[in-house]
Amino acid sequence: MGQFNKRDNLNIRMIRNWEISLFLMFIITLLSCNQGPPVSYVPRPSEPNGFVKALSEASLEQTRYKVRYDASYRKIDFPNGDVPADTGVCADVVVRSYRKMGIDLQKEINEEMKADFDAFPKKWGLKAPDTNIDHRRVRLTKLKDQ
Repeated sequence: MGQFNKRDNLNIRMIRNWEISLFLMFIITLLSCNQGPPVSYVPRPSEPNGFVKALSEASLEQTRYKVRYDASYRKIDFPNGDVPADTGVCADVVVRSYRKMGIDLQKEINEEMKADFDAFPKKWGLKAPDTNIDHRRVRLTKLKDQ
């Protein structure tokens, strides 16, 4: 077994939080269809579960907007690129929630892929990372080589 460094621990925590938030967003999306003012929140990482609470609130805020499913490939800015706010897939909602917390999953996933491209799934026949779509592919957002 190799040694974990701070980046490994961050990746593992992000994945755990990702799985929790994805489940919460799924439930919230099923239960909430009303429009209303955005939920305001302040991340409090020093509190127990502060990150999870802030991410949950950011995710809940995403349910306030109408988003039409659209998985089409689009050229977007990098970093902090996004498809139009009224379109997207489940991963776009998660990416937007993390961005509210100051974490750019588009950039994080791209850096991981550039550092160790061979460790990522080959499902799409990729030859190199693609900043336009990789963060939108749910399969790529899981830990590499799980």
